[in-house]
Amino acid sequence: MDRMEKEGFNETYRYMPDGNRLPCWNSVGRLDIGSESLIDRSKSMKAYVMDLFERYGSGEGNIEGVDMYNACYGGQAAGLCAQNWVESDRWDGRYAIAIATDISDAPFEVIFSVGAACTAALYYPVWGAQGMCSGWCVGAVWIMFGAETWQLPMASPRRALALALAALGAAFAAPAWWRRSQVLREVKSKSELELMAQLAVLLMPEKPIEELFRSFPAPRSWSREELLPDLASYGALQDKDAALFIEYDGHPAHERGYGDRTDRRKNRALLDVAPEGSVVVRIGHARRKDMGPQVLYVQVPTWQRDEDKSLTQILSKICNALLTLREQLAPDTSLRLMRHLMENSLNVTAAAYAERRRFEHLAELPPPHADTEDDGEDDAAARRQRALEKLYKSWGA
Repeated sequence: MDRMEKEGFNETYRYMPDGNRLPCWNSVGRLDIGSESLIDRSKSMKAYVMDLFERYGSGEGNIEGVDMYNACYGGQAAGLCAQNWVESDRWDGRYAIAIATDISDAPFEVIFSVGAACTAALYYPVWGAQGMCSGWCVGAVWIMFGAETWQLPMASPRRALALALAALGAAFAAPAWWRRSQVLREVKSKSELELMAQLAVLLMPEKPIEELFRSFPAPRSWSREELLPDLASYGALQDKDAALFIEYDGHPAHERGYGDRTDRRKNRALLDVAPEGSVVVRIGHARRKDMGPQVLYVQVPTWQRDEDKSLTQILSKICNALLTLREQLAPDTSLRLMRHLMENSLNVTAAAYAERRRFEHLAELPPPHADTEDDGEDDAAARRQRALEKLYKSWGA
């Protein structure tokens, strides 16, 4: 504690209403402690730690907070309580401290399941605790047993491990609307794939890029058999189950009557398959009319294929537009978008993925023929042949 006082904690101070510094040991207004096991059955752990503030803070006793005991969740609950306090109307300008500790005891046969650890975190609104929890799973499973000949409950390591693995899978399970879809194996156009792969990494970095290209069963509002968004994601918004769809309207046909009406019908169809609060983002090159409250249209200039600088500028413009959804975006999504704007570079993994899919598509194409021996073939076949030769020539194949 002397080292803490000399090196770091003495630089942690707040200001009183009169502008004077508040001494460091008087700068804490809440202290929450979470644990799995009782340490001293005669008084709380918070009461014991308060002795430090009373000694170093000249009798400081105006600190809120309690102990929390709830298996391995006690420390998490302490952190959430501290964060909620500094973000609430009851916050008085001082810091909050959350201490997470876990002490377990067990017979020698399961000695590998025992241990002790402790961490402490300082909370203040300016810093923010982003990305604290990505998923939740709460269940009632018996993993602790009270043995007659042992002073503490005995844990069942096998059941505890099975519970942890099951909870991990349940907490990070994809929402129902996502599970009803399938991965789309078809290759997008080269320019579209370059952009969508970069956006996929920004929206869902933990997912393989190819899993964000999906095919959904078509709702009644869509006349076709399947619904194919250019990019689909979840977890990017405040509501973790809500969808964020990306559509690229690069062809001029999207700007005119029938194309515009089709895009609007597709917007409604996408929002029909996803939960309330979902968003559709459309990217195009022309100015278009407002498409509704749950649709964001981003106008960008055209970019040159295989030109990183041009694509980087387009991606930055899209990130700035997405950040206008700040109230709807998840905090970690906002941080990734802002980090990209600061770094202003393309993701190497996404670029490699787009290039790999490009060559996979090349391998599936039939080889072009220089001339056609059958002079009587129809015009459509000739046009297809010329288009194929042009494609190979443009790709240098």
